[in-house]
Amino acid sequence: MKAKEKARELIEKLKGYTQTYCEYEGTEDAKQCALICVDERIKLLEEIRDFKGLDISWIEKEQEVKKEIENL
Repeated sequence: MKAKEKARELIEKLKGYTQTYCEYEGTEDAKQCALICVDERIKLLEEIRDFKGLDISWIEKEQEVKKEIENL
């Protein structure tokens, strides 16, 4: 799955968990939630990399997803 597709998927999944009365605010809230999720995954992958020598490409993929979320 490409970074842009993953970004959109995360936002769509999280829209249902945001409480709002208009579509725009729901999307913006979902974007913020998605960014928090991706940031936490990046932190976890960095910890794994430091402990077990994880390939950096996993972290780079998550950073691409984060950029796409920010651009949506």
